[in-house]
Amino acid sequence: TGLRGQLCSLWPRLSYTPWDNAKTKLRTAKVFCLPHLLAEHGWQTKYWSHGRAHDTYIKAQAIDWGFQDLLFHAALSERWLQEKPKSRQHGVSDQQMMRALAAFVSTPRKPADPPFFLALSTIETHVGFDLDTDGHRYKRGVRKSTILDTFHNFDDAFGRFWRAFQASPRVRDTIVI
Repeated sequence: TGLRGQLCSLWPRLSYTPWDNAKTKLRTAKVFCLPHLLAEHGWQTKYWSHGRAHDTYIKAQAIDWGFQDLLFHAALSERWLQEKPKSRQHGVSDQQMMRALAAFVSTPRKPADPPFFLALSTIETHVGFDLDTDGHRYKRGVRKSTILDTFHNFDDAFGRFWRAFQASPRVRDTIVI
């Protein structure tokens, strides 16, 4: 819901769940989102999700938002982590997602490659989630806190990506938001 709001400049009152559960399917207006606009101007649009294609209807949503190249848990694991997907309940951990992103930015661009826009979703900072086994917990004398753990872990994972990005050839022609 948050990503849809950001990419499509709207307040999504309902998530995709009501459409799936409705006895009579609700009709909605087609949205025009940032990936649509970029694709019209020759950009490749990519979306990576921590989960499986049909978890929370994310594949259908990403297609509606205009993404062309979609990677989910299994393909993401095999392509960018070069490992078989683990059977985690929620797919790729935040540490794995940032490692995959670091691997992606470390590959050199070919001169014929179009500009790209890549958006991704992580899971472990969502309310109610705890870290996977590869997570980095917050340990500075504070009592156990899932909230501190999840944000400390994401900061650590993003920092690892950021250092790889800074050393990559893409640092000269890529914007990270």
